Amino acid sequence: QQESINTIHPPLKKVIEKLPSILKIAIQLGNLEKFKLLCKNGFNIHSQDRKKRTALHLAVLCGQNEIAEHLLKCEITLHSTDIYGRNALHYAAARGHDQIAKNLLEHEPSLATVKDQYNKNPFDYACQFDHSNLMSLLEHPIEIGKKRRKLEDKKIDENQTNIPNLAFSK
Repeated sequence: QQESINTIHPPLKKVIEKLPSILKIAIQLGNLEKFKLLCKNGFNIHSQDRKKRTALHLAVLCGQNEIAEHLLKCEITLHSTDIYGRNALHYAAARGHDQIAKNLLEHEPSLATVKDQYNKNPFDYACQFDHSNLMSLLEHPIEIGKKRRKLEDKKIDENQTNIPNLAFSK
């Protein structure tokens, strides 16, 4: 199978045409407030276009970090893959979106190990498109996840030390 550059960098118009128009516009323009309003009013953030791309895929393709971060806070399924077997990290790596890639890795380091139908993982795409910052980030994805968990554990410990011991209170 010969890989087409359009499967990595699909024309955004074609991708955007496949999702409900109001959501597409909010993502494309990076309008986080409108996007949050849509989510609050029951829009299904797990919906997919005909190529099985999710709102997270689209946010990554459009380089909309704030919307991608919001979706991560909504605890969406990060392991969703499109018809090419690519998750959002594949597209972040191919497009050179360092911060989005870092956020994805902090939430789920195993995304870096997923190979698409061309047997390529996100690191391979970072190399292919010469995104050196992402190459070094993707070389050690597990370390990023560990750092995040350490920070979360530290916050939990700090919060627990501030909780009064009600068993000994009068």
